[in-house]
Amino acid sequence: MQKIFKGFFILLIAAVCGLLLFRIYTVNHFPKAATETVVTDKLAAALTAHGHLTAYTWDIPINYDDPQAPNFFCAAPVYFPDAKCLQITLRCKLRQAASLGFDEDGDAVAVLFDDMGNASGAVTSTYAQGYGLYAYRRFVFEDVDLADCNYLRLSVFLKRDITSLPIGSLAVYESNYPQKTYKLSARERAALQN
Repeated sequence: MQKIFKGFFILLIAAVCGLLLFRIYTVNHFPKAATETVVTDKLAAALTAHGHLTAYTWDIPINYDDPQAPNFFCAAPVYFPDAKCLQITLRCKLRQAASLGFDEDGDAVAVLFDDMGNASGAVTSTYAQGYGLYAYRRFVFEDVDLADCNYLRLSVFLKRDITSLPIGSLAVYESNYPQKTYKLSARERAALQN
């Protein structure tokens, strides 16, 4: 009887540890579909014109729109200066996705605002789900010039109504963020060349 309890206890501890490790993995890991470069005509044209694409990424210090009650988490920014294209991923909890207009057929819209008051709406986005926990959207913004930009704020609006208050707003770029070179994967490069 003691061996049964000991075996059950060890199994219980292993299960709890496994669940914790899975949770840690899902928080910090995005599916490929949520972070891969979205092919646009401007990116393909820039690759054709220059023979290569220069791309930069950076770490966003505050990833949540509201640390106390977050709706959105942003990650994986990639900026292509040759095409003046910025791609960024937002994540929200799957159970909130429909109410936030963030599900696959959702009507949420993302808009970038710079320090000069200029607004740029996303030209396209891709949708992905991961691990039954999160919904992801990879937003693509074109005609974004970071050369004279001090900061960018990404705001998400419900029902495509940018005159209303945003349901989430995040600082996604500041000129003092250290940038790193982003290397396109072979798969991303092949998709751009087709």
